[in-house]
Amino acid sequence: MPEPGEPKNEEWEQRKRTSGISRIVGTSLEHQGEILKGFEELFGDQNKILHEIEKSPEQTKIVSELLSKLPEFLQDYGIDALPLTPDHFHFLDPSRFSEKEQTEIKGGFHSSFRQITAIIMTGINVIDAGNVIHEAIHYNSFHSFDATADGKPIANEKGKIIPRRFGFSVSVGRKKQIYFDELNEVITEELAIRFMQKYQGSIPELVDELERINRIKQGVENPEKRRDIEFFSESKDGKTITAHYYPYRKERQRFNRLIDNIFSKNTDKFYSREAVFNIFVKAMMGGNLLEVARVIESTYGRGSFRRLGEETKEKETEKE
Repeated sequence: MPEPGEPKNEEWEQRKRTSGISRIVGTSLEHQGEILKGFEELFGDQNKILHEIEKSPEQTKIVSELLSKLPEFLQDYGIDALPLTPDHFHFLDPSRFSEKEQTEIKGGFHSSFRQITAIIMTGINVIDAGNVIHEAIHYNSFHSFDATADGKPIANEKGKIIPRRFGFSVSVGRKKQIYFDELNEVITEELAIRFMQKYQGSIPELVDELERINRIKQGVENPEKRRDIEFFSESKDGKTITAHYYPYRKERQRFNRLIDNIFSKNTDKFYSREAVFNIFVKAMMGGNLLEVARVIESTYGRGSFRRLGEETKEKETEKE
Protein backbone atom coordinates (compact mmCIF):
# COMPACT_ATOMS: atom_id res chain seq x y z
CA MET A 1 0.00 0.00 0.00
CA PRO A 2 1.41 3.47 -0.85
CA GLU A 3 2.19 6.16 1.69
CA PRO A 4 -0.90 8.03 2.92
CA GLY A 5 0.04 11.43 1.45
CA GLU A 6 -0.96 12.02 -2.18
CA PRO A 7 1.83 13.49 -4.37
CA LYS A 8 1.24 17.18 -4.87
CA ASN A 9 1.60 19.44 -7.87
CA GLU A 10 1.24 23.05 -6.82
CA GLU A 11 0.21 24.40 -10.24
CA TRP A 12 -2.72 21.99 -10.57
CA GLU A 13 -3.44 22.36 -6.85
CA GLN A 14 -4.31 26.03 -7.44
CA ARG A 15 -6.73 25.39 -10.30
CA LYS A 16 -10.44 25.04 -9.67
CA ARG A 17 -11.83 21.65 -10.68
CA THR A 18 -13.80 21.62 -13.92
CA SER A 19 -14.80 17.96 -13.53
CA GLY A 20 -14.90 15.37 -10.78
CA ILE A 21 -11.18 14.63 -11.26
CA SER A 22 -8.77 16.31 -8.88
CA ARG A 23 -5.38 15.18 -10.18
CA ILE A 24 -3.43 13.10 -12.70
CA VAL A 25 -0.27 11.44 -11.40
CA GLY A 26 2.86 10.22 -13.21
CA THR A 27 2.99 12.39 -16.31
CA SER A 28 3.93 15.91 -17.44
CA LEU A 29 1.90 19.06 -16.82
CA GLU A 30 1.10 19.15 -20.53
CA HIS A 31 -0.33 15.64 -20.51
CA GLN A 32 -2.13 16.30 -17.23
CA GLY A 33 -3.85 19.24 -18.90
CA GLU A 34 -4.86 17.15 -21.91
CA ILE A 35 -6.30 14.37 -19.76
CA LEU A 36 -8.14 16.77 -17.45
CA LYS A 37 -9.56 18.56 -20.50
CA GLY A 38 -10.99 15.23 -21.65
CA PHE A 39 -12.64 14.68 -18.26
CA GLU A 40 -14.03 18.23 -18.40
CA GLU A 41 -15.69 17.42 -21.73
CA LEU A 42 -17.19 14.21 -20.29
CA PHE A 43 -18.44 16.18 -17.29
CA GLY A 44 -20.22 18.60 -19.61
CA ASP A 45 -21.66 16.11 -22.14
CA GLN A 46 -23.75 13.79 -19.91
CA ASN A 47 -25.17 11.64 -22.69
CA LYS A 48 -27.99 9.18 -21.96
CA ILE A 49 -26.86 5.81 -20.58
CA LEU A 50 -28.22 2.25 -20.61
CA HIS A 51 -31.57 1.78 -18.78
CA GLU A 52 -31.95 5.52 -18.23
CA ILE A 53 -35.43 7.01 -18.19
CA GLU A 54 -36.44 10.64 -18.25
CA LYS A 55 -36.85 12.22 -14.84
CA SER A 56 -40.31 13.46 -13.97
CA PRO A 57 -40.75 17.20 -13.30
CA GLU A 58 -41.06 16.38 -9.60
CA GLN A 59 -37.84 14.34 -9.59
CA THR A 60 -36.00 17.09 -11.46
CA LYS A 61 -37.19 19.66 -8.95
CA ILE A 62 -36.13 17.52 -5.98
CA VAL A 63 -32.63 17.00 -7.43
CA SER A 64 -32.34 20.74 -8.17
CA GLU A 65 -33.31 21.63 -4.61
CA LEU A 66 -30.88 19.10 -3.15
CA LEU A 67 -28.03 20.41 -5.28
CA SER A 68 -28.83 24.03 -4.38
CA LYS A 69 -28.13 23.19 -0.73
CA LEU A 70 -25.01 21.11 -1.32
CA PRO A 71 -22.49 24.00 -1.66
CA GLU A 72 -23.42 25.37 1.77
CA PHE A 73 -23.15 21.90 3.32
CA LEU A 74 -19.77 21.11 1.74
CA GLN A 75 -18.40 24.55 2.59
CA ASP A 76 -18.67 23.59 6.26
CA TYR A 77 -15.98 20.99 5.45
CA GLY A 78 -13.89 23.43 3.41
CA ILE A 79 -14.95 22.03 0.02
CA ASP A 80 -16.02 24.07 -3.02
CA ALA A 81 -18.86 22.12 -4.64
CA LEU A 82 -18.77 21.12 -8.29
CA PRO A 83 -21.37 22.81 -10.55
CA LEU A 84 -23.62 19.76 -10.65
CA THR A 85 -27.06 19.88 -12.29
CA PRO A 86 -29.93 17.38 -12.50
CA ASP A 87 -28.47 16.28 -15.87
CA HIS A 88 -25.49 14.81 -14.01
CA PHE A 89 -27.80 12.27 -12.32
CA HIS A 90 -29.06 9.53 -14.61
CA PHE A 91 -32.16 7.81 -13.23
CA LEU A 92 -32.29 4.12 -14.14
CA ASP A 93 -35.34 1.86 -14.32
CA PRO A 94 -34.45 -1.38 -12.46
CA SER A 95 -37.24 -3.29 -14.26
CA ARG A 96 -34.96 -3.15 -17.33
CA PHE A 97 -32.00 -4.72 -15.51
CA SER A 98 -30.69 -8.18 -16.30
CA GLU A 99 -30.69 -10.72 -13.46
CA LYS A 100 -26.98 -10.06 -12.92
CA GLU A 101 -27.48 -6.29 -12.82
CA GLN A 102 -30.30 -6.66 -10.28
CA THR A 103 -27.87 -8.52 -8.02
CA GLU A 104 -24.87 -6.22 -8.50
CA ILE A 105 -26.33 -2.70 -8.72
CA LYS A 106 -27.94 -1.23 -5.62
CA GLY A 107 -28.89 2.37 -4.84
CA GLY A 108 -26.66 4.02 -7.40
CA PHE A 109 -23.09 4.30 -8.64
CA HIS A 110 -20.53 6.87 -9.72
CA SER A 111 -17.98 6.31 -12.48
CA SER A 112 -14.93 8.58 -12.23
CA PHE A 113 -13.61 7.54 -15.63
CA ARG A 114 -16.91 8.18 -17.44
CA GLN A 115 -17.91 11.13 -15.24
CA ILE A 116 -21.44 9.83 -14.77
CA THR A 117 -23.63 9.12 -11.77
CA ALA A 118 -26.61 6.76 -11.87
CA ILE A 119 -29.50 6.51 -9.42
CA ILE A 120 -31.53 3.29 -9.27
CA MET A 121 -35.13 4.44 -8.93
CA THR A 122 -37.09 3.07 -5.99
CA GLY A 123 -40.26 5.14 -6.51
CA ILE A 124 -39.82 6.54 -2.98
CA ASN A 125 -38.69 10.16 -3.15
CA VAL A 126 -36.99 10.23 0.26
CA ILE A 127 -34.83 7.21 -0.58
CA ASP A 128 -34.02 8.40 -4.10
CA ALA A 129 -33.07 11.82 -2.67
CA GLY A 130 -30.70 10.18 -0.18
CA ASN A 131 -29.08 8.21 -2.99
CA VAL A 132 -28.65 11.39 -5.05
CA ILE A 133 -26.81 13.05 -2.17
CA HIS A 134 -24.66 9.98 -1.51
CA GLU A 135 -23.52 9.94 -5.14
CA ALA A 136 -23.16 13.75 -5.24
CA ILE A 137 -20.73 13.51 -2.32
CA HIS A 138 -18.78 10.82 -4.20
CA TYR A 139 -18.68 13.20 -7.20
CA ASN A 140 -17.24 15.99 -5.03
CA SER A 141 -14.66 13.84 -3.24
CA PHE A 142 -11.01 13.53 -4.24
CA HIS A 143 -10.36 11.56 -7.45
CA SER A 144 -7.07 10.92 -9.19
CA PHE A 145 -5.74 8.66 -11.94
CA ASP A 146 -2.32 7.23 -12.76
CA ALA A 147 -0.93 7.91 -16.24
CA THR A 148 2.13 6.84 -18.21
CA ALA A 149 4.88 9.31 -19.08
CA ASP A 150 3.28 9.80 -22.52
CA GLY A 151 -0.13 10.59 -21.01
CA LYS A 152 -2.03 7.29 -21.24
CA PRO A 153 -4.27 6.23 -18.32
CA ILE A 154 -2.98 3.08 -16.60
CA ALA A 155 -5.33 0.08 -16.51
CA ASN A 156 -5.31 -2.95 -14.22
CA GLU A 157 -4.49 -6.50 -15.36
CA LYS A 158 -7.99 -6.91 -16.79
CA GLY A 159 -7.72 -3.75 -18.88
CA LYS A 160 -10.07 -1.77 -16.64
CA ILE A 161 -9.06 1.79 -15.76
CA ILE A 162 -9.44 2.19 -11.99
CA PRO A 163 -8.89 5.50 -10.17
CA ARG A 164 -5.70 5.78 -8.16
CA ARG A 165 -7.83 7.50 -5.54
CA PHE A 166 -11.62 7.54 -5.18
CA GLY A 167 -12.40 9.58 -2.07
CA PHE A 168 -10.83 7.74 0.87
CA SER A 169 -10.10 4.58 -1.13
CA VAL A 170 -6.71 3.79 -2.68
CA SER A 171 -5.97 1.39 -5.56
CA VAL A 172 -2.71 -0.52 -5.27
CA GLY A 173 -0.46 -2.61 -7.53
CA ARG A 174 -0.96 -4.08 -11.00
CA LYS A 175 -4.29 -5.54 -9.97
CA LYS A 176 -5.27 -2.15 -8.51
CA GLN A 177 -6.76 -3.76 -5.44
CA ILE A 178 -8.92 -1.14 -3.72
CA TYR A 179 -8.11 -0.51 -0.07
CA PHE A 180 -10.42 1.41 2.31
CA ASP A 181 -13.31 0.74 -0.09
CA GLU A 182 -15.82 0.03 2.69
CA LEU A 183 -14.57 2.99 4.69
CA ASN A 184 -15.05 5.28 1.71
CA GLU A 185 -18.69 4.23 1.36
CA VAL A 186 -19.33 4.54 5.09
CA ILE A 187 -17.91 8.07 5.40
CA THR A 188 -19.90 9.09 2.33
CA GLU A 189 -23.14 7.68 3.73
CA GLU A 190 -22.56 9.27 7.14
CA LEU A 191 -22.18 12.63 5.37
CA ALA A 192 -25.31 11.96 3.29
CA ILE A 193 -27.28 11.22 6.47
CA ARG A 194 -26.11 14.48 8.03
CA PHE A 195 -27.13 16.35 4.87
CA MET A 196 -30.57 14.74 4.64
CA GLN A 197 -31.39 15.23 8.30
CA LYS A 198 -30.38 18.89 8.04
CA TYR A 199 -32.07 19.83 4.75
CA GLN A 200 -34.71 17.31 3.71
CA GLY A 201 -37.45 19.02 5.72
CA SER A 202 -37.05 22.17 3.65
CA ILE A 203 -37.85 20.40 0.36
CA PRO A 204 -41.62 20.69 -0.29
CA GLU A 205 -41.82 17.53 -2.39
CA LEU A 206 -40.55 15.44 0.55
CA VAL A 207 -42.69 16.95 3.32
CA ASP A 208 -45.63 14.51 3.20
CA GLU A 209 -43.37 11.44 3.26
CA LEU A 210 -41.27 12.91 6.06
CA GLU A 211 -44.30 13.73 8.20
CA ARG A 212 -45.44 10.12 7.94
CA ILE A 213 -41.95 8.78 8.70
CA ASN A 214 -41.47 11.07 11.69
CA ARG A 215 -44.90 10.21 13.06
CA ILE A 216 -44.06 6.50 13.09
CA LYS A 217 -40.57 7.20 14.44
CA GLN A 218 -42.09 8.58 17.62
CA GLY A 219 -42.89 5.02 18.61
CA VAL A 220 -39.23 3.94 18.39
CA GLU A 221 -37.77 4.27 21.89
CA ASN A 222 -34.08 3.75 21.12
CA PRO A 223 -32.73 7.18 19.96
CA GLU A 224 -29.81 5.66 18.04
CA LYS A 225 -32.11 3.31 16.16
CA ARG A 226 -34.63 6.12 15.59
CA ARG A 227 -31.95 8.33 14.01
CA ASP A 228 -30.90 5.52 11.69
CA ILE A 229 -34.34 4.85 10.16
CA GLU A 230 -34.69 6.24 6.65
CA PHE A 231 -38.14 4.97 5.71
CA PHE A 232 -41.07 2.78 6.78
CA SER A 233 -42.97 0.45 4.46
CA GLU A 234 -46.39 -1.07 5.12
CA SER A 235 -47.81 -4.43 4.16
CA LYS A 236 -50.69 -4.46 1.69
CA ASP A 237 -53.21 -5.01 4.47
CA GLY A 238 -51.66 -2.16 6.49
CA LYS A 239 -51.13 -4.38 9.52
CA THR A 240 -47.34 -4.66 9.37
CA ILE A 241 -44.86 -1.76 9.32
CA THR A 242 -41.21 -2.44 8.47
CA ALA A 243 -38.35 -0.05 9.25
CA HIS A 244 -35.74 0.49 6.55
CA TYR A 245 -32.39 1.82 7.75
CA TYR A 246 -29.90 4.04 5.96
CA PRO A 247 -27.44 2.01 3.83
CA TYR A 248 -24.29 0.34 5.20
CA ARG A 249 -25.79 0.09 8.69
CA LYS A 250 -23.49 -2.62 10.08
CA GLU A 251 -20.44 -1.08 8.45
CA ARG A 252 -21.38 2.34 9.83
CA GLN A 253 -21.81 0.87 13.29
CA ARG A 254 -18.24 -0.49 13.12
CA PHE A 255 -16.97 2.85 11.90
CA ASN A 256 -18.79 4.77 14.63
CA ARG A 257 -17.30 2.47 17.26
CA LEU A 258 -13.88 3.32 15.78
CA ILE A 259 -14.65 7.06 16.00
CA ASP A 260 -15.85 6.69 19.61
CA ASN A 261 -12.75 4.72 20.56
CA ILE A 262 -10.34 7.18 18.93
CA PHE A 263 -12.07 10.06 20.70
CA SER A 264 -12.00 8.32 24.10
CA LYS A 265 -8.25 7.76 23.75
CA ASN A 266 -7.48 11.24 22.40
CA THR A 267 -9.57 13.73 24.36
CA ASP A 268 -6.50 15.93 24.63
CA LYS A 269 -6.43 16.26 20.81
CA PHE A 270 -10.15 16.38 19.92
CA TYR A 271 -12.93 18.44 21.49
CA SER A 272 -15.70 16.08 20.26
CA ARG A 273 -16.26 12.81 18.42
CA GLU A 274 -17.50 14.88 15.45
CA ALA A 275 -14.04 16.45 15.28
CA VAL A 276 -12.62 12.94 14.86
CA PHE A 277 -15.15 12.19 12.12
CA ASN A 278 -14.19 15.42 10.38
CA ILE A 279 -10.57 14.37 9.84
CA PHE A 280 -11.85 11.35 7.90
CA VAL A 281 -14.08 13.65 5.85
CA LYS A 282 -11.17 16.02 5.20
CA ALA A 283 -9.06 13.11 3.93
CA MET A 284 -11.83 11.79 1.69
CA MET A 285 -12.66 15.16 0.17
CA GLY A 286 -9.19 16.72 0.08
CA GLY A 287 -7.08 13.71 -0.79
CA ASN A 288 -4.43 13.65 1.95
CA LEU A 289 -4.70 10.65 4.29
CA LEU A 290 -1.68 11.62 6.40
CA GLU A 291 -3.57 13.17 9.35
CA VAL A 292 -5.87 10.15 9.67
CA ALA A 293 -2.90 7.79 9.37
CA ARG A 294 -1.05 9.60 12.16
CA VAL A 295 -4.07 9.51 14.48
CA ILE A 296 -4.69 5.80 13.81
CA GLU A 297 -1.04 4.86 14.31
CA SER A 298 -0.62 6.94 17.46
CA THR A 299 -3.79 5.39 18.90
CA TYR A 300 -3.40 1.73 17.90
CA GLY A 301 0.29 1.34 17.10
CA ARG A 302 2.54 1.00 14.10
CA GLY A 303 0.97 -0.75 11.10
CA SER A 304 -2.60 -0.18 12.28
CA PHE A 305 -3.46 2.17 9.41
CA ARG A 306 -2.39 -0.47 6.90
CA ARG A 307 -4.46 -3.07 8.75
CA LEU A 308 -7.49 -0.79 8.56
CA GLY A 309 -6.99 -0.57 4.79
CA GLU A 310 -6.81 -4.36 4.58
CA GLU A 311 -9.90 -4.86 6.73
CA THR A 312 -11.98 -2.47 4.65
CA LYS A 313 -10.65 -3.29 1.17
CA GLU A 314 -12.89 -4.22 -1.74
CA LYS A 315 -13.79 -7.89 -1.58
CA GLU A 316 -12.39 -9.99 -4.44
CA THR A 317 -15.85 -11.28 -5.25
CA GLU A 318 -17.22 -7.78 -5.72
CA LYS A 319 -17.72 -6.22 -9.10
CA GLU A 320 -14.80 -4.02 -10.10
